[in-house]
Amino acid sequence: MISLLERIQYLSLNVKIILSVILIAFVTFLHTMTTPSLGIETNISIDKIAHTIVFYLVGLWFFIIAKNVRIIFLFILLCGYALSMEFMQMNISYRSFEWLDWAADIFGILLSVFHLSKKL
Repeated sequence: MISLLERIQYLSLNVKIILSVILIAFVTFLHTMTTPSLGIETNISIDKIAHTIVFYLVGLWFFIIAKNVRIIFLFILLCGYALSMEFMQMNISYRSFEWLDWAADIFGILLSVFHLSKKL
């Protein structure tokens, strides 16, 4: 049975680009929508967990499809994308810029790097 990683590698460049654009649009939408109140009280904000999970998945996707790109370059691009999402939220009345959200995004990206390098 072919693993998921191998299946992704065999996708055509056009399919990878289309899926990447859809992923970026979806993450951008998530950053602009109103956040629902779950009414759950925890020591760690569920929002920060969501940021970590979303950018872990984004990192996995881009590190897998861009095997020929240097990891540090892609890491910087993803961190820049995450920061731009936070700056975009400054212009939305019901959202706000938070450095901890950006830190959670970077943590998710780092988790994806460690996961793929099998050091985790």
